[in-house]
Amino acid sequence: MALDAQVAKTAPLSWLQKVAIAGAVLTAIAAVAVSLYHRPRPVERLTDKDTVLLIDFINSTGDPVFDDTLKQGLSVSLSQSPFLNVLSENKVVATLHMMARSSVGPLTPDIARELCQRAGGRAYIAGSIAKLGNQYVLGLKAVNCADGDTLAQEQASAAAKEKVLDALSVAAAKLRGELGESLATVQKFDVPLQQATTPSLEALRAYSLGRKEAGQQGPRLALPYDQRAIQLDPNFAMGYFAVGYDYFILGEVGRASEYFTRAFELGRQVSEREKLAIAAAYYQSVTGELDKAAQTYKEQIANRAHVDLAIVYGQQGRYEEAVTAAREAVRLAPDDVASYGVLGYDLLAAQHLKEAGEVIQQAQARKLDDFVLRQILYALAFLKDDAPAMGEQAAWFTGKAAVEDSGLSLESDTAAYSGHLRRAQELTLKR
Repeated sequence: MALDAQVAKTAPLSWLQKVAIAGAVLTAIAAVAVSLYHRPRPVERLTDKDTVLLIDFINSTGDPVFDDTLKQGLSVSLSQSPFLNVLSENKVVATLHMMARSSVGPLTPDIARELCQRAGGRAYIAGSIAKLGNQYVLGLKAVNCADGDTLAQEQASAAAKEKVLDALSVAAAKLRGELGESLATVQKFDVPLQQATTPSLEALRAYSLGRKEAGQQGPRLALPYDQRAIQLDPNFAMGYFAVGYDYFILGEVGRASEYFTRAFELGRQVSEREKLAIAAAYYQSVTGELDKAAQTYKEQIANRAHVDLAIVYGQQGRYEEAVTAAREAVRLAPDDVASYGVLGYDLLAAQHLKEAGEVIQQAQARKLDDFVLRQILYALAFLKDDAPAMGEQAAWFTGKAAVEDSGLSLESDTAAYSGHLRRAQELTLKR
């Protein structure tokens, strides 16, 4: 028996036995490979140095109230985070111009990756909303700009249209955590959207359209939308702030103060970032407490408030400090036309005329242009007594409804300075 057993152990395997063993081994290897393949991959986290791009929601509900509104709501929600840096609308518009693409129309995933990479972003965040029966289903997805891989995604549902903003708040907070933000800061800086903005979808949509017009066409065309927002919700703090800011940019400081005051009165429940923005505007334009305004803007520096700080320093006559702050704004956002405008004005005030001209040239080399840059060019031509150059800049304003008044104001002031009072009056009446 022992000999038989020994023979059994050492006898060569038959062909069928070899096949069976080989099959078993291959099956085991395949099982291991499958388990490894389906094992959850570690989530690729962002850092506080990364920037994200928000693109338009895909709205398949058929209800236009969600157009633009949800993207704006998501922007407000994510902008509460001290961790995430959301690409500004100005930067988006400037980058699209560099890409020779129109800034009008929805921003879709088709061009989001290229735009994101050109703007130095790490990821773009896409959203969607659909209606299933009586439910509204919201989806958020963060996509790596470099390779198109999904970094994180979240979904939430709302039982009614009025609950959609609540669902968006929940999904956005979860997405922040998935992207790498600590639970502590997510919980600390997470004011619900209905509180941070407005419970009215219609008011938020009007505000969203106003912000879009402000970025693309200027405050004059944004103003009717922002006014509509506060008509729909008289307690919309950021709506009042937007109207005030429109008037402020248009030079109607008295009217701006009225709306900044109302925003300040209503601003106790908004997010920390919005509180700072409202408070700074209130101190700057209403009470004239410029030291408080400067301190508030310093608290916003993490939010890149160098432009506003430069404006306050300029109002205080601290022109060299204003130039320093504005230069930092340009460094941080080299495609933000507003930064160049503020820096140009501060350099003019500091009597650095050559440098002011060079700053405008830098902006134009980046294909940036707006009425503020043209005002500076007009001022430089005026100081040189260069009438043809002044005429060239004045002509640029003609036919541009959003800024034509600004050009007429320049010509009117020049006529008055030269003693041509009747001509100054005629130009003023055209405004």
